[in-house]
Parts: sequence; C-alpha cells; structure tokens
Amino acid sequence: EHLFYEQPTLPTATAHVKQDMPKRVGPYEVESLLTHGGMSSLYLGKDVQNDRVVAIKVLSPDFVQNKEMITQFLEEAKIISIADHTNIVKLYGQGKWQHGLYIAMEFVQGVSLRQFIYQHSLSLKRCLDIVLQVAYALLHLHTHDIIHRDLKPENILITENGQVKVIDFGVAQLGTDKSSFEGEGGTIGTPSYMPPEQIASPMNATFASDIYSLAVIAYEMIIGK
Repeated sequence: EHLFYEQPTLPTATAHVKQDMPKRVGPYEVESLLTHGGMSSLYLGKDVQNDRVVAIKVLSPDFVQNKEMITQFLEEAKIISIADHTNIVKLYGQGKWQHGLYIAMEFVQGVSLRQFIYQHSLSLKRCLDIVLQVAYALLHLHTHDIIHRDLKPENILITENGQVKVIDFGVAQLGTDKSSFEGEGGTIGTPSYMPPEQIASPMNATFASDIYSLAVIAYEMIIGK
C-alpha cells in the first residue's frame, strides 16, 4: 500500500490491459515506447510529413469507453493547444485512431527536474533560473485561466540547452469547468506538492495552488530534500 505522499496522480485510474506497440498512430509512425502509465501510454514517433520527432500520448484501451476519461483526455489536448509558450510543451495534433484517442506533442530532449536534482548539485543561481522559467510558464497558464494541478519535478523537463518545459496536463483544469477530471475518490495530484485545499477536494484548486507547488519545488531544489 502506498504511503500518502507516494500515491500516484490518479489513484483510481489503473489500467489492466497492455496494448501491443502499434506501428502507426494516426498520421504518425511509432518508433518506441517511452512510458506506460495507468491512464495512457507515451510513444516516441515521427511526423514524416513535417520531418520532426513527436511524443504520442495514447489513451489506454481500458478507458476508451469511459466517458469521464475521454472528456479529460480531450480537455488535456485543448489545454495544451491554448498554452502556446516557450516553457510549455507544444501540441502538434490530436484525434482518433483505430484503438481510441491520441495526442501528439513536442518531444523534449532532456531529463526531468527530478533526475536533475538527483544528478546535479544545483547552485542557488541555477535554482532561481529554473524557478523563474516555471513561473513564466505558470503566468502564461494562469493568464489563460488554466490550473495545472500537478506541478512537481517529474513534470518539469530540463532540455540539453538548459531550457525548462512544463509537461503533463492530464489533470489540469480550465477555469471553473466542472467537466475537468474529479475522479471517483482518492487524491487528484501528488500529495507532497499539493496545498491543503486541493487535498480536501481537487475542484478547490486555484492559481495559488500551482504557486504553492512551485514553492515546494523551490524548497526541494535549494535544501536538497
């Protein structure tokens, strides 16, 4: 049983059927599996028409008939399409294929902030640089009425040239839209980085909730734990 702070982002969303890796998803060629999670799989693919590498997120076969999961998956694509910023992963396309739904995004070459913290001794100047870049991303999101709701080191990528990219909008909320994923019980988000109001209820999250998460991340980078 998970300790509270180790609970996954979506504790009620657990897939049981693993799908064989497809050769194509929509118009994209699939090259390899990057990760397989409870709600979706993430593939490395190629957009042949535009000659670029893409990350393709595919809804798990377990949830292709689940209206709530489908709604949130489509909401994620909508949110990424609205969020056009240098410090936020870009949307390239989304749609249906024979096994359900997909979202095609920018493939970010780099490591997560979690790995970065483990592998590097960060100076205060470097910590502040990362915090500022994430803050710019949050400013853009909040200006467009988007609450991330799951900001943590695993969802912040550091590219090879040191640029920050905020990723994973799987539980993000657009304004006060009640269609945003609420789940069937359990915690939506990652407890260690969540403020009390969000732990009490996912729909209580506000722009300030994301700022709280960034403050926890800043503390972790500077203190080291």
